[in-house]
Amino acid sequence: MATFPAPPRAAKPPEPDESTRPAFRRNAPAEAAERPSVRKPWRPADDEALAAAWAAREDLAGLAARFGRSPTAIAARLVHLGVVTTRDAARQRPLARSSA
Repeated sequence: MATFPAPPRAAKPPEPDESTRPAFRRNAPAEAAERPSVRKPWRPADDEALAAAWAAREDLAGLAARFGRSPTAIAARLVHLGVVTTRDAARQRPLARSSA
């Protein structure tokens, strides 16, 4: 029976420094400070408050700040709750008119 030599091992890639890390990784600590609820599960009370605020015509940016999440996360949760049909529908809703 023939014996074959082991294949050569690939060289280990160098450790990435800040300049080679993807932008979304470089910005992660700053984003987490701005949005403390990132990657945390939604609570039922948050779902109710989100649906009520949306019905009261609060905009995505205001809801994002209020719930500590991104506007994209707010739009996705509104779809999940069945309040809007698509994320685009949430993004394109006209702003409420002020009664001044």
